[in-house]
Amino acid sequence: MVTDDLCGMTERINQVMALHPAKVFLMGGINGLTNQDLNDFENEYETLVKSLKDSMPLTVIYLQSILPVNKAIKNINVPSCQKIIEANGIIEQISRKYKCRYINLYPLYAEDNILPNRYTADGVHLLPNAYKMWFQVIKDYVYE
Repeated sequence: MVTDDLCGMTERINQVMALHPAKVFLMGGINGLTNQDLNDFENEYETLVKSLKDSMPLTVIYLQSILPVNKAIKNINVPSCQKIIEANGIIEQISRKYKCRYINLYPLYAEDNILPNRYTADGVHLLPNAYKMWFQVIKDYVYE
């Protein structure tokens, strides 16, 4: 199964390469994870990371975990908390395999494995103040 976000990200690597970045911060996978087998997720995520590493060997790549979600808001169709946690384990393994840095943001936002209402209006995307929390975690990586 092909997902829009991971395959779409892989297709846009040339756009990133053109910028010659010193660092790339990657977060992706939530869009297709609901209907995707974890083996397919792993294959697509690894393809993306391998493509980044092969295309930009001097670029430092940071793999960020998938954030928790809140299914109760707007009755959205998103993956289970357990599936997200398992996907994050896969991302962490891939980060080790390809010598990327893993940033686990999941615990920053999870309360009982749910994204609290105060951080989101739709159950998936963060509100502006929640993005500030994210920045506080990654700023040291951005500016090192």
